[in-house]
Amino acid sequence: MYEEFARQARQFGYQVSPLKAIDTPAARAYTDELYHAADRQIRGVRLWSLPIAGLLATGDLVLFVVVLGALPVWGFPILAVSGGALIVALAALTSPGPENFVKPARELLSAQPWQVWPARLEDLSREDREAVAGAGVSTVHHPTAQVRRDARLHRLVLLAPDGTAVRTYGVHLPRDARDGFVDGIGAVWVCGDLRDAILVAEPGARRYWQAKPVAFPTRPHSQEDPGTVDAVATEAGRVALQVWLG
Repeated sequence: MYEEFARQARQFGYQVSPLKAIDTPAARAYTDELYHAADRQIRGVRLWSLPIAGLLATGDLVLFVVVLGALPVWGFPILAVSGGALIVALAALTSPGPENFVKPARELLSAQPWQVWPARLEDLSREDREAVAGAGVSTVHHPTAQVRRDARLHRLVLLAPDGTAVRTYGVHLPRDARDGFVDGIGAVWVCGDLRDAILVAEPGARRYWQAKPVAFPTRPHSQEDPGTVDAVATEAGRVALQVWLG
């Protein structure tokens, strides 16, 4: 299965990492960073949820006692609202831990290698954005609000050596990751089965994001110059080998 998912990249002469993607130090470090960021966020939510849950539980208890003594009509909506808020607070207290946040990415990185692909990054039309939203493409993995605000939806097209499109995905990328594409052309490291959701990393795997295959209403640019694609793939492969082989 390991070889099957990387077969197309090998057929095109693109570089594939000799080890699993998680064995790249930068990818492992970023996965740990995501875990700790999610842990801090979850701890913060639970920190304010605990006193709120306590106050609401006390208030509901008092209202319930009043109900037994004939609560006025206006008291029932208050009881319902506070009871609903209590449920929300308790749900926050029992929400999944940070490992659930990074588990899908960690499992994929631990099972598959990196593949180096030349790619084209395209802005989306309104019609395309609606198609991506309907497909449920997630935001960037990093849970911090600052990173989420900076991310923008794009169409990512993996390219064959002749410049034609191989696979097309919807992906959120932050501004500085988009800057790595010159005139829309650049290289990405890919982890996963190209037919399904994948992880897309900037060269070196310092950061990665989830990308999902999407059937966009509008067609991508028909073809890139094969010479440009070859130059991008060759340089990206050289850099990748330096990272993988030290």
